[in-house]
Amino acid sequence: MRRPWPILLLALLSGLIYVFLVPPWQHYDEPNHFEYAWLVAHRPGWPQEGDFDRDMRAATLRSMIAHDFFRGMGDPPSPDADKPWIGQYAQLGDPPVYYFLISLPLRLFPPLDVTAQLYAARLVSLGLYLLTVFAAWGLMGELVPPRHPLRALVPLSLALLPAFTDLMTAVNSDVGAVAAFSLFLWGSLRLIRRGPSPGGVLWVLLAAALCVFTKRSVYIALPLAGMAFLLALLCGRWRKVAWGLLLAAGIGGLVAMFAWGDAALWYRNTFQEVPTRAIRPDAPDGDAALRVLLTPQNPAASAGQIIPPEQARPLSGGTYTLGFWVWASRPEVITAPQVRVLDGGQRFGGEPLPVDETPRFFAFTFTPQGNTPITWVELAPGAGASAATPLEIFYDGLVLTAGDHAAAPPPDAESQTWGGTPYQNLLRNPSAERGWVYLRPWADALMTRLFADYKGQRHFSFTLYTLLDWPSSGWYYRAVATILLRSFWARFGWGHVPLLAGPWLGKPYRLLAAVTLLGLGGVPLALWQRRRRLAELPWGRLSVLATATGLVWGMTLVRGATYVLVRFFSPVARYAYPAIIPTMFFLTLGWLAWWHPVKRRLRLPGWAVYALYGGFFGLLNAYALASIYVFYH
Repeated sequence: MRRPWPILLLALLSGLIYVFLVPPWQHYDEPNHFEYAWLVAHRPGWPQEGDFDRDMRAATLRSMIAHDFFRGMGDPPSPDADKPWIGQYAQLGDPPVYYFLISLPLRLFPPLDVTAQLYAARLVSLGLYLLTVFAAWGLMGELVPPRHPLRALVPLSLALLPAFTDLMTAVNSDVGAVAAFSLFLWGSLRLIRRGPSPGGVLWVLLAAALCVFTKRSVYIALPLAGMAFLLALLCGRWRKVAWGLLLAAGIGGLVAMFAWGDAALWYRNTFQEVPTRAIRPDAPDGDAALRVLLTPQNPAASAGQIIPPEQARPLSGGTYTLGFWVWASRPEVITAPQVRVLDGGQRFGGEPLPVDETPRFFAFTFTPQGNTPITWVELAPGAGASAATPLEIFYDGLVLTAGDHAAAPPPDAESQTWGGTPYQNLLRNPSAERGWVYLRPWADALMTRLFADYKGQRHFSFTLYTLLDWPSSGWYYRAVATILLRSFWARFGWGHVPLLAGPWLGKPYRLLAAVTLLGLGGVPLALWQRRRRLAELPWGRLSVLATATGLVWGMTLVRGATYVLVRFFSPVARYAYPAIIPTMFFLTLGWLAWWHPVKRRLRLPGWAVYALYGGFFGLLNAYALASIYVFYH
């Protein structure tokens, strides 16, 4: 397709339907994103964290009530409160570009005509949506020949992907992030294909800066810009040098960020420089002990281990004992280890415990109640905050087992008996004899600071441990994968509006899962079909797209992992939509790989693929619109 206008017109019509079909405020955090833009438009100066306008909030809350926002949620908040409630998370403090853009039309309306202003802001998002579809068309032009099906099918999929269109017509900074990152990817591929030029370099630099000032989720534009510049500069016979430098940079980055030596299966929540696993000649059990370092700058350092749900679920109502050896680098009163259960916020242990340089054994019993699948043991000494010198706390031979063994002598780890009775230890690596990888403190601190979802939660490194400890966290990632699949294709509102289902409609998400797997599985098939022409493929441009896709989807997958000991929080696909163009490129490439042999066998005309593709997405979009209409209207 040489001209994008038919697809842009289709996207405009589809987007307008979503703008006005979805009731006001029925998108993720829409009231709070709107509040930020309203403050920019109607108050002097740039809004600061904590700012709000009481009359604006009251008017917004009245609009929410009038449009049945609180249906099924009990009595709505009062607009007459001193600080009316319009959402849990204020967006003030987020990067400014998107909010400045959508504030522009709001200045034309009376300040308290909030519903009309919301629709005006949605129309600005619609413009950014059209820009993203146009960027998809342009990006494909830098990757495939003009008449290649991908040139039309990829932007067409963006124009008709229901959940994507729904988000891109909302008031949400994700819209700005998607548009900015799409422009960045387009400029990067253009730069690699055509070589460095003042215009091309400026495009990539400005687009990367736009990403930085739009949303944290697209900060990855900065390292990707370096990758694009390197591939653009070192082309032709120098391309092997570029690959070598990228490989060296990747390996060097991993070595700089990661180290080996922490106690395996014990999640660190500390910025201590020394590993949590320490070889100690005074260790009562084996050669190593688990170390937590307390300093005035890091007084809340801790480590913990999650009990796999299959083992934690039967704990409810039973009597259990936690035993442990503990000592310190000097005499101090610390907080004893705790057993914690998410359900009801149950805590057992945690009493003040005097320790010194000599290892001593302690034990206590407890009886958890209720739902216990999310249970963990936490070593949070909680002392040394005012100490002038660091304090090291060492733990060894931790045992969590059924029964009351608190008064018995220390257990015998070799014979697995405690007081002459065999026991099964629910803790893994109880003496820190095995090590694993950890994120160096500077990298942990940087990642924790960059990503908003880690503020007030555990360190970013907690995410790494959930990936390494599959018995304890596999359930979470399986649940997240299901939610990401559904929200990528067709889940609306605040994630609470699904596709219609029923006896006649079957289970639509299973079909969409099969379609997704078909696309992913077709990518290696597409490479196999081109096996004799692999050297001719645009590997530089493909590597940028693949890297962007992997980084964006990877960070989306782990986004909520730090919450697993607080509540179940699953990210949705909107966090991955900045990579929507390369995602749909790879999926469509895979679908076409399966289509080509069918086309040859049945001798189908060239236009058949466009009819089939457009028909599928058209039916899906109609199905989605019907689902939204039935739910709300």
